[in-house]
Amino acid sequence: MKNILIATDFSEGSKNAIEHARKIAKQLKAKLIYLHAHYPIVPTNYLDPNGIYLSTPETDIQGTLKDLKKALSHFQEEDKKDGISSEIRVELGDLSSCIQTIEEQEKLDLVIISKTSQTNFLDKLIGSTAKGLLHDLHVPLLIIPSNFHADIFEKVLYATQLEFDEIPYIKSALKWSEKGKNKLTIAHLDEEFETDLIPNHQFLEEIKEALKKEEVYYKNADTKSFKPGIIRLIKDENASLICLTTHKRNLLTQIVSPSKTRDAIDYLPIPVLVFNAPN
Repeated sequence: MKNILIATDFSEGSKNAIEHARKIAKQLKAKLIYLHAHYPIVPTNYLDPNGIYLSTPETDIQGTLKDLKKALSHFQEEDKKDGISSEIRVELGDLSSCIQTIEEQEKLDLVIISKTSQTNFLDKLIGSTAKGLLHDLHVPLLIIPSNFHADIFEKVLYATQLEFDEIPYIKSALKWSEKGKNKLTIAHLDEEFETDLIPNHQFLEEIKEALKKEEVYYKNADTKSFKPGIIRLIKDENASLICLTTHKRNLLTQIVSPSKTRDAIDYLPIPVLVFNAPN
């Protein structure tokens, strides 16, 4: 059975992501793992006048963890009624380290988090958390906007960069599209001033050869820059899910060619499924 981890902070956005996670779990015949990462904030009465950390009573932390587990258990009870296998986890630490802890204990196949459409400090923090997770995870990351309520599987779009071997990830996107009613669209944006070290047609021919037995659509669109181009592409295709593949970059490539995937998380209006390719 596949394992899907859904991170929740009990917000409305994460509750919406949970509803999508349940539908995905049914389609993929997977178990849900509900995770709440608790990062204790030290009250001022546990600091000396110089700001040095003294101690936090263990009973305070254990009481909080007990309450959090009780809150998560409601999701598990609902799952039992709906025939979904699930478990709950409350871990101490930041979200990334907590997910890594669970990764070491259980084989994860997918991680799901929510994203709000707001721009206040907390929501920017959540957005930066999603970006940070991109290169920390070894499994696909699905980011779901809080205001998205359509069927994720309805129309799957894979946006290829045609920069490296993406065939394994396109095949994964194909499996997602098979759960919906429409064929997978593989699209590439030709940016006006983009320089290609290796000709795009070389990568495209390799993709077509690898998928010659599959029914997929191919689309190429010209655009001045990536952001307006990808938003227009989503609208034209009426996409319900966009799949992207990112790979780790060193400091130089981050400066010369910032990751479009990291930036896209902020502004894309539909769920984003990110595959993390090794170097």
